[in-house]
Amino acid sequence: MNNCHGNTHGCCDGYFRDRNVGACVKCPKGYTATNCSEKCRYPSYGVECQLECQCNETECHYSTGCMNISTENLRMLYHYYAATTFLRNN
Repeated sequence: MNNCHGNTHGCCDGYFRDRNVGACVKCPKGYTATNCSEKCRYPSYGVECQLECQCNETECHYSTGCMNISTENLRMLYHYYAATTFLRNN
């Protein structure tokens, strides 16, 4: 459990409180900040926004990085909707 004193949510940056398990858990890939409230900003992407895209901004996905436009669009959409649904439910 990753609790930070003084934080209104009780969790450190990079974590959010998961009501299902009653504990602080790491942000999903592509999200960061207090309560996982921010997407990674270009050129950063991935877990804790620690990776860097080597492509232009329109081809860099905040979760998965550089996209091969023809095959990655479906994967990008899947991750976007999965992460959005996940955050909405927690």
